[in-house]
Amino acid sequence: MPRQRLIEADLCERFGASRSGVRPALQQPAVEGLVEIQRNRGARVRETSFAEAVEVTEVRMVLEGLIAARAAERAGPAQTEELRGIGADMAQAVADGELMAYSDLNARLHRRVRDIAGHETANQVVQRLRAQVVGH
Repeated sequence: MPRQRLIEADLCERFGASRSGVRPALQQPAVEGLVEIQRNRGARVRETSFAEAVEVTEVRMVLEGLIAARAAERAGPAQTEELRGIGADMAQAVADGELMAYSDLNARLHRRVRDIAGHETANQVVQRLRAQVVGH
């Protein structure tokens, strides 16, 4: 949860790891903006403000537009038909009131568009940004 302290001893016990393993394991989430490490105070889950969540969403929109444009250039007929099929399934899920099915299909659609685009750098940045907003 946001602002939750990540106590090394608890993490060691929970995951059966040593402190020398836990400390470096917290570095990657810190680099991704998910964890704050404070000197002499330890680590905690970083809280994302509403304003920051809006900004991250705006940046994701631009990057996802780039990814979609690249996918449109690269997609062949079979891939285009696959994406149309997912879109039709999404519309049906909405009509049926199946929110979880819609959410799963939406994730699948975005994943396929990213795969077709093949823009690994943009994909990595979008995934990092998505992780920051999930906590919000």
